Order: sequence, then structure tokens, then C-alpha cells
Amino acid sequence: MAKTSTANPKCPSIAPLLNVRDGAQAVEFYKGAFAAKVIFCVADPGGSVVAHLSVGNADFWLADESPENQNFSPECLGGSTARMILVVEDPDTVFARAVAAGAAIVWPVADKSYGWRIGRIGRLASQSPDGPTTPCAPTLPLRGDSPSPTFLRSTSPA
Repeated sequence: MAKTSTANPKCPSIAPLLNVRDGAQAVEFYKGAFAAKVIFCVADPGGSVVAHLSVGNADFWLADESPENQNFSPECLGGSTARMILVVEDPDTVFARAVAAGAAIVWPVADKSYGWRIGRIGRLASQSPDGPTTPCAPTLPLRGDSPSPTFLRSTSPA
């Protein structure tokens, strides 16, 4: 009898897993800001989630922080240890949609000398009663086209 393959066509692959505070809110943010599709999402009785999302052809995961398992959110760390870069045709439109969905502007979209049109946002995680909203990473630079071949050559090891 022939064996049927159940292999995942995306294997092998690697995808970031973002530890966040309030994973359910983060899922809704990514859906609203970047039209993320939920591939998989599970919640425990306490409301903590683990979710597998995709934006275009890029997959990523997010999960509620669990310091007891050494999984810390940017809020817990006082900053992020990672960023994601979303490459899009129209960074201005995507940036505006992200801000409308609640993202904090780290720096606005602008043309850079190295050939990218890029901006940077942070997802809003909470509003402090004592001050401004705290941006919760990952910050997300948005860029249009790829850097010029000259830039790639100039930054490549000899």
C-alpha cells in the first residue's frame, strides 16, 4: 500500500515568533493594520493566545508573554530584541493604515539615501495613566523597493 505524504510544502522554513502582551489584541492589530490572515490561533482558558499569521507570503507567529518560560514581551524588557521588515509596493498607504489601526509612529515614511522608502512604527500595547502611550514592539520598518545593487555591493564583505 502506498504511503500518502503529509509533508508541509513550506518545510523547511523559519518564521519569527513575537512575544507580546495581550496576544488577542495583537492579532486584531495585525489583521487591521496589515491585512494579516490567521492561519492558526489557540487560546487557553485565561485568554493567552498562540497564533500563526501571514501577511502576503510571509508567515510569523505571536504568543502572549510567559516570563516563567523565559518568553518576555517588549514591555517586560523595556524594549524589543527584534524587528520585522514588511516589504510592500506602497509603504505610504500601508503606513497610514497601520497608524489608523493604532500604531505609534517611530519615524515617518521617507526616502533614504541608500535607496529605500522606509518608515517605522510600533504597535500600541497600553496607555499609561501617568503619561503617553507606550509603543510595544516589534517596530516595523516599511519599505518599498529593494536597495540598489550599489548599496548591496557597498555593504557586502569583500
